[in-house]
Amino acid sequence: MMNQSKEKIYVIAHCLLNSKTRVKGIRRPDPFDTENKKIIQLPCPEFIFAGPNRERKTKEDYDTPEYRKLCRNLFYPYAYMIETLEKEGNEIIIAGVPKSPSCGILTTTVSGFKNNENEDAENEIVKGKGIFFEEIENELNKRKIQYLMTE
Repeated sequence: MMNQSKEKIYVIAHCLLNSKTRVKGIRRPDPFDTENKKIIQLPCPEFIFAGPNRERKTKEDYDTPEYRKLCRNLFYPYAYMIETLEKEGNEIIIAGVPKSPSCGILTTTVSGFKNNENEDAENEIVKGKGIFFEEIENELNKRKIQYLMTE
């Protein structure tokens, strides 16, 4: 077996490279610098679950057994690849999207509160992970994989 050099492997949210999968009307995330980086692009669970013309949703909207199951199923083949790469000594860095209800790492979006019946609720940004990245974290921890998460 060839001795491979140890490198940083970036596992990134789908829309960091393909903004066409984001909810329409939402600002694009800052561009991800791909130069000289080894990248694994994750699928977009929101796009797969709700399609390209979906409305903005919060973490609570996506926090259903069906959506969590989809997230686990989407990530499972990636978990094996990441596990193998990490066991070869590579550093795993997972990059999410700030405020995302699915791919947030440091912050996510939750439902706000209405002041009265006639007002729309304002969504709130809170500390915490989105649904997809919670499921990713659970799977990686189960496999005892060392990794760093960042936005």
